[in-house]
Amino acid sequence: MKQLTLTLLALATCIAAWAQEIPSYYHEGGYLEKKIEQIKANVAEAKRGVTFPYLTDGHWRDNGKLSFPLIQYIGKEVALPFTIYGGDNIFAFGTKESAMEEAEYYLQAMNSYGRVYGVKGNHDITIRNGWEDKGGYTATPELIYDYTVRPIADKIKGEEGKCYYYWDDKKQGVRYIVLDLFENINTSISWGVNYGITQEQVDWLVGQALKCKGKTLVILTHAPLDPKLGGAKEMRFLHEIFIALQNRWKFSHSKGVKVEADFSKSTNTVACIISGHMHRDESNFERGVLSIGTICDAWYNDDPKFKDTPRKRATINEQAFDIMTINTDRRRIHAVRIGQGEDREWSYNDEYGGEIWEETLPSFAGGDINVFRAWVMQNIVYPQEAVRRNIKGKVVLKFTVDKDGNIKTDDIKVIQTPNNLLSDEVRRILYNSPRWTPGTINEKPVNVKFTLPITFKFE
Repeated sequence: MKQLTLTLLALATCIAAWAQEIPSYYHEGGYLEKKIEQIKANVAEAKRGVTFPYLTDGHWRDNGKLSFPLIQYIGKEVALPFTIYGGDNIFAFGTKESAMEEAEYYLQAMNSYGRVYGVKGNHDITIRNGWEDKGGYTATPELIYDYTVRPIADKIKGEEGKCYYYWDDKKQGVRYIVLDLFENINTSISWGVNYGITQEQVDWLVGQALKCKGKTLVILTHAPLDPKLGGAKEMRFLHEIFIALQNRWKFSHSKGVKVEADFSKSTNTVACIISGHMHRDESNFERGVLSIGTICDAWYNDDPKFKDTPRKRATINEQAFDIMTINTDRRRIHAVRIGQGEDREWSYNDEYGGEIWEETLPSFAGGDINVFRAWVMQNIVYPQEAVRRNIKGKVVLKFTVDKDGNIKTDDIKVIQTPNNLLSDEVRRILYNSPRWTPGTINEKPVNVKFTLPITFKFE
């Protein structure tokens, strides 16, 4: 198979592009430092989970090319084992030569930065001379594979020459699945990349990529699958596959490609489907499946939400990418935005999945968990048998305040105790707790878990 190499001139140009220092305006007001602290807080909260940068739609001709240097800078403070790039390397219009030059920027980023997992876009590598000029260039699938997948071929599970694959984080129990929604390529015309997915890829998805146990799945596509995010109708059956998996349903599809799948015994969980292509920050939670769309990293002003703060060169909003933390214990996803846009947070919990824009914790007698702890201490009776036997120490329990404000007595768990005499006394107090004001997410009452430490000691 063909191995790509850069010319010496292109190599020197690319190294200069990626090896830039971080401009001072990213440090004004402690902007970058505050973002790093938030990333660290998200990582610390996720006792089990993963953190990675995600950027998409670079269109490198119209890009400040500072995202990879910024990721490198952040990576000195936070462990970032890899980056995910969501596709679209080149600008829509130009020549074959300009297309290859932009593609080589990305290739060098993969070579010089570290591990970058690429998702094939519809502008990789397809170009048109102009709106009125129908001439242009469409690269072969083999060439696109050489740029997008070959540099990481030894780190993934996929098919030779294909731009769909998966890889596992075995320690955290996460599987990342990359799909190619643009297998319909006609190299005889310009702009010859169209939506299309082969039976071979669908068979691979159902028969291999989804054939795992107990995994948290992160699905990566260039274009969205969810129709509410602009998913093309040709691809919507894929969205239905993941909905069926999440809900443990059987699934059948016979139009075009054929699918027969039984997910009734699946133990996997879909955390999210992440995409770009639409150049907008948006999300939707549909029948248990969270879809996340992300603004382009190029300095385009395509997202109407930011019409009052347009992208400008030499400002922090010239770039736009996320440092994403998926907390698999809490089923939360945090995205810290570097550049244009805002930080975002979602839940993929069945009860209240979707974007989180407001959250309140349960309150006890108008106060927080510390007020409740004080009430517990006031009502505890030191067991006489424990006094007689000189038993003391810390008791730690976990409990849930449900959507009605009650402590779920069947869900109280003892995490630590020097003796059951002490933990049973704390459990007795919890059984008799007055009703709380329940916690809410987006104004909807939800169950909330708490950890309660109580220390028994002799005065």
